[in-house]
Amino acid sequence: DEAELVDIIVEEVQSKLGKSPLHVAKYPIGMEGQVQEVRKLLKKDGQGVNMIALQGMPGIGKTTIAKAVYNELFHDFHGASTFISD
Repeated sequence: DEAELVDIIVEEVQSKLGKSPLHVAKYPIGMEGQVQEVRKLLKKDGQGVNMIALQGMPGIGKTTIAKAVYNELFHDFHGASTFISD
C-alpha cells in the first residue's frame, strides 16, 4: 500500500537525520517559570498534534523559551518535530 511505503520512507529519513537539541543561552535567567508554563500547555492533551504560538515585544525571550521547551521535549515527539523561527 502506498501510504505504508510513505510511512516507511519517512521513518527511515528521520532515523538518519536524528534529533538534536537547539542552542539556548547558557544561563537564561528567570525563564524557568515560563518554560514550565509552555510545557504544561503542550502536554495538556497527550493526543494528536499540539501547537502554540508565542508572541510579544522583540527581545523579551520568546525564542529562548521556545528553544528551551523544544530541548526538553524533542525526545518525546513521535514522527516529526519542527522548530520555526523568523
